[in-house]
Amino acid sequence: MKKNFLVILLLILTLSAFGQQKKVAVYVTGQQTGINKVLGDQLVAAFAKSGRYIAVERTASFIAELGKELQYQQSGAVSDNEIAQLGVQFGVDYVCVADLADVFGEKYISARLIDVETAEIVNTHAVNGAMNNMEDCLNLAGQIAANLTKGTFAEQDEDRLLLEVRQKREKEELKQKLKEEGFVDLGLPSGTWWKNQDEKELYSQDMAIDMFGDYLPTAKQCEELANFCKLSNRLSFKEGNRIRYYYILTGPNGNSIRVYLGHYEGNGNLRGCFWSSTKPIDCPFDVNCAYVLNLYQSSGMSVSKYNNRCEYRYPVRLVRVVK
Repeated sequence: MKKNFLVILLLILTLSAFGQQKKVAVYVTGQQTGINKVLGDQLVAAFAKSGRYIAVERTASFIAELGKELQYQQSGAVSDNEIAQLGVQFGVDYVCVADLADVFGEKYISARLIDVETAEIVNTHAVNGAMNNMEDCLNLAGQIAANLTKGTFAEQDEDRLLLEVRQKREKEELKQKLKEEGFVDLGLPSGTWWKNQDEKELYSQDMAIDMFGDYLPTAKQCEELANFCKLSNRLSFKEGNRIRYYYILTGPNGNSIRVYLGHYEGNGNLRGCFWSSTKPIDCPFDVNCAYVLNLYQSSGMSVSKYNNRCEYRYPVRLVRVVK
């Protein structure tokens, strides 16, 4: 309960950071006509729609003031410190500055988001490409806008943190659900959890695939179980009027599942046999074979091919993967 409370508290604190929306001024260097105007309009619209920023500014007076600063610099390269000071004057939190250049017959557009309090660049993005028509212009402008309005570097870190918290919570919920359904984490490298009991009926492989789908283990998952789990000595218990034999399989993390022996091979050798979902690609077309997980009384676990997947009826043991 305490763990869940801490996760919820972290989510609330993280979400509260997003609730503090910031004001942004947008400035595209150079003459405010043509491509520059399209880019500026696209940036304004993107910031306004992002949900992170409010009261987006791109006023004539702001641009005019920047223009004064640029009079002595024909290149249009006013310093970020001067831009930040002007941002403070206009009561915004950030200034988005976009620059355009012609490079080798293409347009190169770069943009940066400046924190007016510190004059630090808190996010950047650049694109390049041909710009022969309005569609090209809108496409490049849209790429800049979409990436720049994902937030500052710090906000992007918060996004990642929120995603990690949500994924961790969902993973813990899945684990709890699987435990309630009888699945056991054996500590296998693939993250595969095996159910502790067989399904109630016996099935052909086709029937098992149709009924259980991805819950049926693959041949690789069966091989992993055989390679990484320790097999106990044969054990038994009385069920009604018969004796049932079984093994305990213990995984790398110390957790265990029970697997039953129920089929007789030649010379009275007991065998447990469980369908996988894998059909060998090297089987002849006239043979319906599939891989199964074998448990022999005499030789332990192995994975091998068996014919007549449509006719033989074997137990089914389900799996789930937790990544």
